[in-house]
Formats: sequence, C-alpha cells, structure tokens
Amino acid sequence: MWTSGDRFRILSISHTGNVHEASVLKDSQLYKMANRLMPEVPCTINGTVVPKFLLGDAAYPLLPCPTKLYTGTVSPEEESFGVCLSSTRIAVENASGRLRARWRCLAKCIDINCQFVPQLIATCCVFHNIIEMHEDHFRENWLNDVDRGRNVPSTQ
Repeated sequence: MWTSGDRFRILSISHTGNVHEASVLKDSQLYKMANRLMPEVPCTINGTVVPKFLLGDAAYPLLPCPTKLYTGTVSPEEESFGVCLSSTRIAVENASGRLRARWRCLAKCIDINCQFVPQLIATCCVFHNIIEMHEDHFRENWLNDVDRGRNVPSTQ
C-alpha cells in the first residue's frame, strides 16, 4: 500500500503477508510506473529542482526508486536527509495504523476464505479513504486498542 496523507492511493494486494516487501514492490504497477516516470517529473522546492521519488526502508533494494536511508558513516547532509525521510515515512505508518484501527479485521488473522482477502482489504481501504475525505472523527485510543490486541473499539 502506498499513501498520500492519510489516504491510500495505490494498492498492491496480490501477495500473501509472508512475501518480502521488496518482492511485492517489484511486482507492483507502482514500481513499474515509478521507475519509468518519476525522474521525468521534478518539482521545485525553495528554488531548487528536486526529482520526485518514492520512500522506502531498509527492506527495499538500493535503486533509483525507492529512495531509502543512507547507512554506515554519513555526512551531516545525509543525516539530515535521513531525518526528513523518516518523518515523511511516518505518514505511511499512520495511515496503516488508522486503517487497522478502523477495520479491526485487518489487525488480526483474517478468518475468511483466502480468495476473498484481497477484496476485503481493498474494500476496507476504499471505505477508509471515504471516511478520511469527509474528515470523520477518529479516536486516537482506537490505535492503542489495536496495539494491545483488542478487537472492539472503545467508546470513550
């Protein structure tokens, strides 16, 4: 899943949960499109032309797309870049957490026929996006409930 803000923009739901993230990425339409299109669409930030890029973590291979943190001994500039990169990736984690908190079936083992799991996930993402677009109330304690393994939303 790839997000923009708290909404999901592109879903890749064709693999089971035990497939490595890098494999899922390489099989996705996003990866195929991004490697072809991203360098061609730079943006300007404070007068500097910067190419757009996807963000990834250490699970992804070092490729032009996605961009991930520098490792080993890093310069102050690389460290600063890493801080910015990490803070941006938090948006993805937040969106995933809000999705699981809203749709508790995604926070545990999904007990339905495997062939319906992709449709269930896609449906939850679509409903999540609709709710986020309408800025419906989200209770932060729902996130705590999911982290603690509770399956019923708190009413307070």
